[in-house]
Amino acid sequence: PQFFNKTHSAYGATVTFTSAETGTAVVENTGTISTTPVATITSDHDVNVWIGSIARSIPTDSTSNWAVTVYSSAPFTGTVHVLLVEAS
Repeated sequence: PQFFNKTHSAYGATVTFTSAETGTAVVENTGTISTTPVATITSDHDVNVWIGSIARSIPTDSTSNWAVTVYSSAPFTGTVHVLLVEAS
């Protein structure tokens, strides 16, 4: 069975870490994500990563991009993948 709405789109971005513990991904929004999205992140290295914040680049504009701040448990050099989907 499919437990999701097929009309929802997913938007992705990456954050490149270079001996760092924090980074920000800017996820382009075409206006379809109108509320705070559901986010999923993963790293290509063996380090814990988590989302510190999700905010619009222009808070009053429902079509503006999303800025996702990502933290890691230790400095590393690698990539974190960020995926946003409209919450329902």
